[in-house]
Amino acid sequence: MKKFITSRIFSYVFISAVIIIFYPSPLSHSLVNEDYVFIGRIKNYFSLYDTFITQFFNIEFYRPITQTIFYFISYKLFNLNPVGYHIFILALFIANNFLVFEIAEKLTQRKDLALIASIFYASRIKIHFFPVYSISAGFQETGMAFFMLCTILLYLLYCKERNVLLYISSLICSLFAALSKETSVILPALIFLLEMYLCTLNIKQHLRKITLRLIPFCIPTMIHISRLYLISSKFIEGAYSVGFSLHALVDNMIFYLTNPINQRFESFIVLIIFLTAFIFENRKYTIVSLAWFFIGLSPFLLLRHHASGYYLSISLFGFSLLFSSGIKYYYDKFSVSKYVLPPILVIIFMTFAHYNVVNKEYLADLIAQEKITNNVLTYFKNNYPTFPPNSLIYIKNSDIEMNFALGGASGIKILYSNNISVYFEGVSKKLPMKYNQVYYFYYDHDKAILQYIDKSNIVK
Repeated sequence: MKKFITSRIFSYVFISAVIIIFYPSPLSHSLVNEDYVFIGRIKNYFSLYDTFITQFFNIEFYRPITQTIFYFISYKLFNLNPVGYHIFILALFIANNFLVFEIAEKLTQRKDLALIASIFYASRIKIHFFPVYSISAGFQETGMAFFMLCTILLYLLYCKERNVLLYISSLICSLFAALSKETSVILPALIFLLEMYLCTLNIKQHLRKITLRLIPFCIPTMIHISRLYLISSKFIEGAYSVGFSLHALVDNMIFYLTNPINQRFESFIVLIIFLTAFIFENRKYTIVSLAWFFIGLSPFLLLRHHASGYYLSISLFGFSLLFSSGIKYYYDKFSVSKYVLPPILVIIFMTFAHYNVVNKEYLADLIAQEKITNNVLTYFKNNYPTFPPNSLIYIKNSDIEMNFALGGASGIKILYSNNISVYFEGVSKKLPMKYNQVYYFYYDHDKAILQYIDKSNIVK
């Protein structure tokens, strides 16, 4: 029994069980917002050239794998059934926690501490809830994190075994990470940090070799930075605008430092563990853990209007290592703690996870969007299985929330194979000039429902 508990299989089963407990019913949520936009792009036309080349020169974020390839595969397999999409994301998230376990085990040389690091990582509800429950965020953030963690694990294996195939595999995964999300630009810095941590000899003597190994990883980073610089003027006034502001910097720092804590009471426990790591454990290890956190955080500190918890999916690994380092002290000091601490921590984490997720504290916006999309799209599917070609669907009394939830016109247009146009009164910028027939509908904000209105009853 003891051999099984200390085995890798037990760790994987335990991590999977913890995730299922922490994140109840992720498969019950619907497609919303950007999901319809991305599916709409590949529904009738898909081109690898457009995906990887044409999109590179567009103003939008360049995320061909997570915004196009993942959706293309999922749509071919599951059509518009959201359950398949969520299974895909849940599998990715579980895999990420396995990778956290493996990387932590390589760094600590202990499976018990690696398991603690993975459980801490999995239990950070404020960070993971949106990528787990939202398909678009799940594909982009969880997908990027998957490829980044694969890169790190393969690189650690390469450092140990010096197998060139492991190095090439790590490099390929880093390319996939770069094609998943631009925040993967921090990969070279993380790899350099690991090199500094693992290096036991004179750093100056090996700096040239380390630099040569890092150069291929820097190429995607430089391409991403160059691309963002060339189109940066497009985002100066947007939600992703970047600029130095001491006030914004301090606010972002406070937000990201406190976001890994689920509830105030839990912060006391985490703080004690962190202080234990700093006071009693390996100083180099704790410094590397903190450095990892801040390197992962660096792309977001200067965003003036867009702080979000799920941006910490990579940074969080640093805090997870720090937490496991503090637990190590109690494991080594009190042997019984190896059997007592894990279940106590799981119960505490599960309690706050239950409060945050089951009580919908962090899912309110997503649930509101799902209510709109489910009501509106179900209404169209049940009452209007087809529209004549070149019809215009004119929605009166619409609002930004409705438009956002439906991904603009994409949510409605995706239901129909022929060419139709959708106009949201008060939201859409331009009324289509050419259409053969118009259908008028009225949107009830309070009930989030549509109703058809006869043309003769319309007040212009």
